[in-house]
Order: sequence, then C-alpha cells, then structure tokens
Amino acid sequence: MDYAYHHLIPALVVLAVDYCGLLVAVLADLAAGVSKARRRGEHLTSKGFRASVDKFARYVLALFGMTAADAVIIAVAACLQSGGDFESFTLLPVVTSCGAAAMSLIEVKSIFETEGEKNPVDEAADMLRKLMDIINK
Repeated sequence: MDYAYHHLIPALVVLAVDYCGLLVAVLADLAAGVSKARRRGEHLTSKGFRASVDKFARYVLALFGMTAADAVIIAVAACLQSGGDFESFTLLPVVTSCGAAAMSLIEVKSIFETEGEKNPVDEAADMLRKLMDIINK
C-alpha cells in the first residue's frame, strides 16, 4: 500500500486534474462562443453545441491514447524501480499532462480570437442571405 500511496495515487491525481482541466477549458470556450454569438445576434443551434461535444470527445479520445502511453511508461519505470534501477524516476503521466496542456492552450486561443473572425462557410451563408433579401425585395 505504501508503494501505491507514494507513486500511483499522485499519478491518478495528476490524471484527474488533466481531464478536469480540459473539461473546464472546453466549457469556457463554449461559454465564450455562446456569448459571441449572442452579441452578433445569431441564433444558437444544436449544430454548434454538437460541434463542441464532438470536439471534447475527440480531445478525450486523444487523451486516452496518451494515458495508455503513460501507463506503459509508468509500468516499465515501476518494474525498473523494483529492481533497484531509476529510483529517482518520477512516475507521473507526463505525456497526458503535455497533451492536456496543449489542448487547453488551443481552447484559450479560441476564447481570445477576435470576435469579427468568422468561418468562411458562415461568411458565404451571410452573403447568400443578403443576396436573397435583395432578390425578394
């Protein structure tokens, strides 16, 4: 139990912080996107919310892969430590933490993007709406 307490519990805590931190970043980006859409007078659609859920699912899937890689690294390091080698080697999920940090930074960048930037498809749809308004008058 002493080994688990000193090595595995901290790794699990770091993993929980990584996953929860990413969730907070995605939710903050979602809130910022909803706020920007409301300021522009756009209607909120389920398509936009589905995109956020899909993005989070892709992030979590990528993190699962990184966590699997970390599990292998930690297992090998634990085996080496039990044999007396690498006693100072830290058993923390470094790959997952780096991935979660990178994904969170992407979300922070998304939050601070200028409000005027729009998707090219959205710009084309706006032009078509304006054209239809002119034609219908």
